[in-house]
Amino acid sequence: MINTALKTALPLTSQSTPWSVTVLNRHVKQTLSSCSTLWIQGEISNLTQPRSGHIYFTLKDSQAQVACAWFKIRQQQYSTQLKEGLHVCVQARIGLYEPRGHYQLIIEQLHLLGEGALYQAFEQLKKELNAQGLFNPEHKKPLPKLPQTIGLITSPTGAAIEDISAVLKRRYPLARVILYPATVQGEHAPQSLVQALKQAVHHAQADVLILSRGGGAYEDLWGFNDASLAQQIFQCPIPIITGVGHETDTTIADFVADVRAPTPSAAAENCTPDQQELISSLEHTYHTALRQIQHRYQQATQHFKQLQARCQHPREKLIHQQQACDHLERILYQSLQQRLTHQRHYIHLLHARLMRHSPHINIERLTKRLEHSTYQNHLLIQQHMKRAQTLCAQYAKVLETLSPLKILARGYACVTDLNQNPITTAQAAQTQTHLQIHFHDEAIVAKIEASTQD
Repeated sequence: MINTALKTALPLTSQSTPWSVTVLNRHVKQTLSSCSTLWIQGEISNLTQPRSGHIYFTLKDSQAQVACAWFKIRQQQYSTQLKEGLHVCVQARIGLYEPRGHYQLIIEQLHLLGEGALYQAFEQLKKELNAQGLFNPEHKKPLPKLPQTIGLITSPTGAAIEDISAVLKRRYPLARVILYPATVQGEHAPQSLVQALKQAVHHAQADVLILSRGGGAYEDLWGFNDASLAQQIFQCPIPIITGVGHETDTTIADFVADVRAPTPSAAAENCTPDQQELISSLEHTYHTALRQIQHRYQQATQHFKQLQARCQHPREKLIHQQQACDHLERILYQSLQQRLTHQRHYIHLLHARLMRHSPHINIERLTKRLEHSTYQNHLLIQQHMKRAQTLCAQYAKVLETLSPLKILARGYACVTDLNQNPITTAQAAQTQTHLQIHFHDEAIVAKIEASTQD
């Protein structure tokens, strides 16, 4: 039906002007889009889910495959999480991605039919080998820290060997690399990998083996999901590290191997040291050893000198002892001289102290202090007497100036009652019967008989 529609829409034999690729793809897309929707079943592989929310995968069976696009707007009523190996039935229309000219199925509906045959076989083999103990951690062999020879089991024409070679050249170019070529894809891959592994064991030259291949579809990696290969890996006396596909790809060989790396490059990195780190470590070790050797040499030299000094000739030792005696004699003489000088100085100090504290000297000193104090007191007394006489004369003048007798002498009189209380007003005088009148020479008592008013 599709071929008929294309022949009708694209009469290429009758064209007078060549078409551009864009025009061709547009006509093909329009023709494919006019076809009715189809129901197709198959197994999911190469599943990708970008941030846009669209889902892209390959729908395949045992003989063919087709690209599929399931846009986000068509996924709203589905909650099942898709994964590799699921067997599904889809309702789709045929479309064309014009920029690349790839035809694909545009998914309208999707129904799960169960897990695909490859995935079921993988899980079944994984369960059986795990029950046999091939995955147990206690059987894992450690990788050598400084492998001298690395065995590489992979395709000689694949991308994995280039990636691994680049990493080994950069990190650890000292290692010798032996390639054991094998087919890593197709139905003959398991047998080829087993033979390469047996060859590496028989050769017995490699310190570690890298079992690797580049990325690919789920079925492209199926050669590493083989029971005989798993048994050979488990029985291999040489440590094996796998680097099959991409980081998300996992095979039976990864579970059996001693170490699993996410990629071929990572496998090469995990089984080799970094030459820069080794150089730094060697330089540190060299300098440390050099310092220790220098320190030991200095200690040995010093010890030798000590032994040499102890192994002297008796004559030299006698001369040395005589010099030591002379030195001690000089030290003793100097010590006695110093002590004698010190005692003399101490005696002078005691004599000076006795002279300062002699009774005669103290009496003379105290007598002088007493005479000086007496003189000073006499001067102070005279000064106080003069100051007191001056103040008395001043106070006498003030008292004389303020004396009421002076006022009375000018003809005034002071009137008081008989109790010496002053009478200052005529009204106060009327309340008395007798008054005392004080003159400057004496006082008289007067009797009040009558009062006069102006």
